[in-house]
Parts: sequence; C-alpha cells; structure tokens
Amino acid sequence: MYGILRRFQPAQVVEVGSGFSSALMLDTDEVHLGGRTPFTFIDPYPERLHGLLSDADRDRVTVIENRAELLDPKLFADLGPGDMLFIDSSHVSRIGSDVASSSSRCFRSCRPECWCTSTTSPGRSSTGGTRRVSPNLGQWS
Repeated sequence: MYGILRRFQPAQVVEVGSGFSSALMLDTDEVHLGGRTPFTFIDPYPERLHGLLSDADRDRVTVIENRAELLDPKLFADLGPGDMLFIDSSHVSRIGSDVASSSSRCFRSCRPECWCTSTTSPGRSSTGGTRRVSPNLGQWS
C-alpha cells in the first residue's frame, strides 16, 4: 500500500477491513502526501484500528462499523477518477464469504478510473492485485 499510495496519490481511499494496513496508509499519507487524503474504513469489528489511531487520525478518518456487503452500493459508486478502493477483509474467498461478496459487489459499483486493489481476489491467488476499473486502461498485478 505504501508504494501504491505514493505512486498514484489517490484523491480519497475507502478500505474494506481495517487495522495495520490502515495505519500504514495514514502514516504514508501524513509523511509523503501532506496528510490531505480523506480515508473511510469499513469494518464490523474495528477495535484494532481504534487502538492504532492517534487523536489527529480520528479527526481525519471516517470509520463505518458494518459489513461491506450490508452497505448501500452508492458508497462505492461515488468513488470516481483518482479514488482508491482497497479490500483487505478476511482473505477467505469462498461462496458467501465477505471477500466474494465485497469484491464483486464493490468492484462492480465503482465508476471508471477508480483504483481498486484487494489482498484476495476471487479467482486469483491470495497475493491479490491492483487494477483500474476501466477496462481500456489495462491491469496491474
């Protein structure tokens, strides 16, 4: 995530799942991007995240305590060019899992040119990959 944030400097970041990766992104944003990126973290159990956030972090992030598959798809549809969706949930891709539901539902909801990345992508190895939603812009892994 460090390299992705520094390379692409997203306009905003939405992360499904939270914890150490969230703290890494916040630190990267603060040190290298001026702390100007808005972050939304979606996690039904964000205790680890809350334990990692500083007081300053709490003022600049939104934490949604819910399962991604239960949220209004509009949250993801509102992501636009230059925004990033990062799915870092249970890492278990199987029928009915949060990964299968969140990945397919969230990725389908995003508008073209939104950056999407996942630590576990359905049909791929657990190393995941990063891609733009717009098919004419190619795919990165």
